Amino acid sequence: MTSFEYLDRRKFLALSALTTAATLLPNASHATPASESGSISLLVAGDAQSGYGVTILYRGQVIARHHKGGEFSAVFQDSERSLEDRIDDWKATSWKGDRTRITLTGEAHLSNLRTTVFADVQYEVINQQVVKKTIQLRQADMYVLLYQLTNRLEPEAAPAKLWSFDHPDCKGGPLHEYFPAAGFRTAAA
Repeated sequence: MTSFEYLDRRKFLALSALTTAATLLPNASHATPASESGSISLLVAGDAQSGYGVTILYRGQVIARHHKGGEFSAVFQDSERSLEDRIDDWKATSWKGDRTRITLTGEAHLSNLRTTVFADVQYEVINQQVVKKTIQLRQADMYVLLYQLTNRLEPEAAPAKLWSFDHPDCKGGPLHEYFPAAGFRTAAA
């Protein structure tokens, strides 16, 4: 998924890039709440030196993670688009949370733009069918900072179906919206 937005400093500080990855689990529509209790969970892997990442588990089995390593990649530019910095496969330097809600935090130093972007990536188990991922970026040194964000949360097995809020028959690929939301189903309902 890709998102591109032009923000002034006030809007940039107030808004965040929101990416939601939702996972509809197999046979969830036929399961009782008691039988599904605790079946989806989040696991943090890594350390402060190599970086932290999150894996989504269903009944203890991995169903989605970032295969390339980082939580997101991004391109940052100044307002004239004359200066550019890239962050590939960003990883957090710290985390907090539990098996249903995890927040990863860290920084990205942009040497060409002479600024630092602070990133928070939050995973939250909404219910036993949906996991929400939110990416929030903040910076205070530049008046205007353009960015393009790429999120690569991928299923372990080929998804049964992809979806987005404005494309019910989504075929995958880039989605250009202010706050894109897309996901996949692990099995047909």
